Amino acid sequence: MPGSASGFKLKGLFVTVEREIDYEVGQDDVDFMGLDIHIPVFFISGGIVVLFVFFAATLQAPMADFFGWLRPTVTGPFDWLFAVTADMGIGVTFYGVSEPVSHFPASLSSHAGTSEGWAPLGGAAGIPFAIVLLGVCPVLWRGLAPERNRLQTA
Repeated sequence: MPGSASGFKLKGLFVTVEREIDYEVGQDDVDFMGLDIHIPVFFISGGIVVLFVFFAATLQAPMADFFGWLRPTVTGPFDWLFAVTADMGIGVTFYGVSEPVSHFPASLSSHAGTSEGWAPLGGAAGIPFAIVLLGVCPVLWRGLAPERNRLQTA
């Protein structure tokens, strides 16, 4: 289906710009040995890789000096970024597991379903299957965030 609708839409914080185009998705693609290859991207990126390998193989001493200079030049000023991203990755990994797991005992407590309890959806004291749902709900709530935002702005 070539083209798309014309117009300008403003919804919430997101701006959607749509315009008429004559490009059809996949029009420059070729099927080769089961691979869908986009010809312009394939030859440009392939050429860059071949040139890089050629220069690295034929000019080993200058390239060793160049990369010996390049690595500390690039990583030196941004060494703080590596530490921050590692800390964030570790935090997200452990929090991503601990939050749903923490809903399990909270739903079994004596305060489940009351204003004093913190179990989501009012708790599930004495309902085994509801305990499973309480663990899954936070994951689904975050995983469906784009769709939820779309439905709320519609």
